[in-house]
Amino acid sequence: MRHLILLVFSLLFFINTYSQKFEGGAFIGVVGAQIDGDQYAGYNKPGLTFGGFVAYPFGDRFWLQTEMKLIMKGATRPAPVGVLPYSVSLYYFEMPYIGRYKLTKQIFLEAGLTIAFLAYSVNDLGEGPIAPDPPFNKTDFNILSGLYYAFNDHISINLRFQYSIIPVRGKPVSPFNYWNNNQYNNMLSMSLYYSPKLKKN
Repeated sequence: MRHLILLVFSLLFFINTYSQKFEGGAFIGVVGAQIDGDQYAGYNKPGLTFGGFVAYPFGDRFWLQTEMKLIMKGATRPAPVGVLPYSVSLYYFEMPYIGRYKLTKQIFLEAGLTIAFLAYSVNDLGEGPIAPDPPFNKTDFNILSGLYYAFNDHISINLRFQYSIIPVRGKPVSPFNYWNNNQYNNMLSMSLYYSPKLKKN
């Protein structure tokens, strides 16, 4: 709870400080996540993300944008009859650094990098939470790409793909196969952005 309170106050300071000079606002969204390398496929882990952003314009078509947010990642497997469920929940404080380009009056493309810090994790193999072995790394570096659709001057929707560029933890299976011995966050998100200053024209 104290992490959530700290994030909320940090976001308020972040938006109030920088939105006076730059474009700024807030967003909330849903996440579909999986962990590549855990032998299960599919964006089956639902989650939430929310936070604030600021963007600095360079001309009429290009912006540099950074965000501060809480995001839920992880993986889950629905349990068939006779099989224990599997669930990993990872809660990160994350800061993306993004280049945003206006393709048309309403469509924007984005690409960038993120750094995330693991605040809390839950590893459940069907018999209650246990300590992950090996443990998850405290940092997660991602590449991202996505697009925005601006409904008007203040509200837009964002679709985004993110993928870890270094493992979030190792997997002790075989020392000879890089992909089978490491795990990577893989996620899709859809977020609603609001900015009192955002201009699409």
